[in-house]
Amino acid sequence: MWEAIDFPRLTDQPYPNVMAYVQALEQIYLNGSVEFSTFAIPEHPTFDWYCSRNAFHDMNFFQKFWSAPSVKQTFPFEPKADIDLSADDVFVCIEIATLGEALASALMYGGAYQLHAAGEMDANAKGEAAANELIGAHGDLVRVYACQMPWCDFFWDVLWDWTWVMINPAARRIHLLCTTDTD
Repeated sequence: MWEAIDFPRLTDQPYPNVMAYVQALEQIYLNGSVEFSTFAIPEHPTFDWYCSRNAFHDMNFFQKFWSAPSVKQTFPFEPKADIDLSADDVFVCIEIATLGEALASALMYGGAYQLHAAGEMDANAKGEAAANELIGAHGDLVRVYACQMPWCDFFWDVLWDWTWVMINPAARRIHLLCTTDTD
C-alpha cells in the first residue's frame, strides 16, 4: 500500500485562523521554527479501511507518512531510527475537545526567550480559533495525534518540541503542525 500512495500538499486552502496562530508562535519561537502544511488523503481502499477504523498505528501511519514523496518534499526530515513512531506512546491520540486548549497552552507557555505578549486570553482565542478551523464540520470524525518527542532532526530536543497531526478522513485532509525552539 505505502509504495502506491502519496499525500499531495494542498497550497490553495485558506486557513486564516491557523495562520494567525502560526504567526503568533513564530514571534515567540525566536531560535526555532514552526511548520504547518495540509495534505490530501488519496483514494485507496486499504488506507480507507484502516481510516474507517481509526487504526492509524496498526497501519504504521506514523512510520510511513513521512516517506510519502509530497510529505518528504514539504518536510524533508527522516524519522530517527531509535524512535518507534508506530508505538502508541509516541503519537498519542488526544480528545478533539482539547486541541484548542493544547494549542493555546503552547502559545501561552512562550518560547525560550519570548512570551506571548498579547496574553492568556488572546492565546486562548487563537488556539480555539485555529482548532475549530482545523477540525471543521467533521469534528466527530477527526483524529488528533500529539507528540512532544524530538522524533526527527527538525526538533531541537528541548521543551518546545510539538507535533500535531490532525487526520480528517471525511474531508480527506491531513493537517501537520510542527514546532520547536531552543535556548
